[in-house]
Order: sequence, then structure tokens, then C-alpha cells
Amino acid sequence: MNFLSAELENYIEQHSEAETALLKKLNRDTYALIKSGVQVSYRDANGLKQAPRLRLIDFDNVQNNHFLCVREFAVQGDLYRRRADIVGFVNGLPLLFI
Repeated sequence: MNFLSAELENYIEQHSEAETALLKKLNRDTYALIKSGVQVSYRDANGLKQAPRLRLIDFDNVQNNHFLCVREFAVQGDLYRRRADIVGFVNGLPLLFI
């Protein structure tokens, strides 16, 4: 039983480390998008390609942002349904969950 237990613990530890590394990368990438903006491209009226970086949150001028708090916000997925007591949105992005 000890061998099986040690193997199971080893398996869990290896997969936990991989999942933690993936979550850290996703958090860094998401933070970069929120902080630095999203690169977009389009053609202007003259047909020239434009590629500005759109900021999701205006950190320089807070009044340009839209804030909304919602209570008892329900989210339904394929596997489950959850209800947060309070969800705070900034420009439509859910950033606060209580």
C-alpha cells in the first residue's frame, strides 16, 4: 500500500506543478493584456492598415472607465451553476468576485 500511496502522491505533485505553471502563465498573459492593452488591426477609410493597441482600462483617466457591481450574479456552465454574491465589472470585464 505504501508503494501505491507514494506513486499516487508523486503523480499528484507532478500534475499540480504543471497546472500551477499553466495558471501562472495565464495570469501573466491576462495581466499584460489588461495593463498594456490589446493589439488590433483594421483598414482605415484610405485602405491603409492600422494596428493600434487598445487599452481595456484607462489607468490615466479613471473617469473614462465604466464601473458596475452586481449582486447575486449567476453563471451557468456545462458542468455546474455558480452564484457569486457580488461581481465587480470594469468596462465589462469581471474583475472582482465575492
